[in-house]
Amino acid sequence: MHEFYTKDELEQAKYENIIHYLQSIGYDLKQEGHYYRGVLHDSMVIHEDGRWVWNSKDLKGYSPVELLKQILVTDFGYDDKSAYINAIKRLAGTEGQSKDFPYQSSNGSDSTAAVKEHLRTLTLPERNLNYNRAIAYLCKARGLDYGIVKELILQKKLYETKPYHNVCFVSYDQNNNPRHAFIRGTLTDPHKSFKMDVEHSDKRFGFIIRGSPGSTKLFCFESAIDAISHATLYKMNGLDHKDGHRISLHGTSFLALEQFLRDNPDTLEIVSCLDNDETGIRRSKKLCEEFSYKGYRTFVQRPEQKDYNEQLLAFIQERHELDFACGMQMG
Repeated sequence: MHEFYTKDELEQAKYENIIHYLQSIGYDLKQEGHYYRGVLHDSMVIHEDGRWVWNSKDLKGYSPVELLKQILVTDFGYDDKSAYINAIKRLAGTEGQSKDFPYQSSNGSDSTAAVKEHLRTLTLPERNLNYNRAIAYLCKARGLDYGIVKELILQKKLYETKPYHNVCFVSYDQNNNPRHAFIRGTLTDPHKSFKMDVEHSDKRFGFIIRGSPGSTKLFCFESAIDAISHATLYKMNGLDHKDGHRISLHGTSFLALEQFLRDNPDTLEIVSCLDNDETGIRRSKKLCEEFSYKGYRTFVQRPEQKDYNEQLLAFIQERHELDFACGMQMG
């Protein structure tokens, strides 16, 4: 363990989405097709799969830690060592927390004061009086099943924020305390998309869609929308969408998966449903290797499109085209 950060923090930071992080702190990026270019440094290009190049510095790689470190050095005057440590802590969402954090005292017992202190730091955005725009975005623009969305609203796992009408996805711990919140804008223009973690969110707690009581299967996704999309596809195809639990890992780190398994020791089967891109394929393979070694049955259920929301939208479009063609034939 390093003096300033833990192994878990480094693992989380290594797989954080650097584009989402930079957007969340207001760092100016300009989208150009499937990659983003720095506004202040136009020779810095970040691809959607996490690859980046900074041509003026003759640097390139996949590591979000290294890129954020370089930004902290170049734009904010950090030295190399402090920039590296800060990059890890910021990407892991643990900036300002002691490396000894989670919640045990020296004798191994729960530190109630530490838990309460941490819980006070996560403040959820204000709720709007109605959720009309959030529901329209999720059900019309993203094709999600209204019944599933409504159930999640009743469980207080998603809502519409005030005053900007974003969607907020909330993750809870075993005691039903909110521990992570992710905000997504409801504008459908991809050039005006907005995504960010609420400050002090703890990424060890994933967004969970519960299956039937007694379910021992867990489906893993990179985002909440992909998890809901997968459940929607099951429902649309007449399958039991409650036959397993679903979790958003907030990316491709396994921290939220490990926390879920600690909280749900009856889990037997893990299905990796990560994105169908280089990072998702690589991390799915790693997930199966690591957790099969720990005794779980592991499988990969890769989306046909880039992710399960794209697959859902393609399925809906195909169904509409088929219905239209059948209607023309009957006419």
